[in-house]
Amino acid sequence: ARGVDSEVLRREADELIGLCLRIKQDVEVAVPPAVLLRSPGPIAALLDRYPDTLVTESRDGGLLAERGIVDEIETLVSSKVNIPGGGELVIERTEALVAIDINTAEGFADGSGLLEFNLRGAREVVRQICLRGLSGLIVVDFPRLARPSDREQVLEQIRSSLVEDPWGSITHG
Repeated sequence: ARGVDSEVLRREADELIGLCLRIKQDVEVAVPPAVLLRSPGPIAALLDRYPDTLVTESRDGGLLAERGIVDEIETLVSSKVNIPGGGELVIERTEALVAIDINTAEGFADGSGLLEFNLRGAREVVRQICLRGLSGLIVVDFPRLARPSDREQVLEQIRSSLVEDPWGSITHG
């Protein structure tokens, strides 16, 4: 807190105390299992924290749209995400888990190219996990690969993509 105005610290402390009191009240009436606090998400948190510092428009139109940020935000709130090279992820959050289904594009009926598709899908799954701040039990349904060695390659792609995860990850396949 060094270098921070004492009024800012006091205001944040008051907000946290208020939040704590609301959670304590909710605990008294909640029927387990219950969600006591939901995260507002990264965009809402930024807007709440810095309401007057976010520039959203420029003379030529929307600055966020111009830089492709609006499209990225829309992708983050959509349950469907395109996979580079074709296909899509369908991401569904529930209270118990996050389910991610990977749908192929046309042309995979004979199985050719399916390994490469699943490897691209694995990279996009990890990207979406990081961008959306997904955690807990995450179940991913990949298109079925016939060879166990191919399935292991996809699992290894996920593991290697998660190696930078500061919280650690456990993968099963």
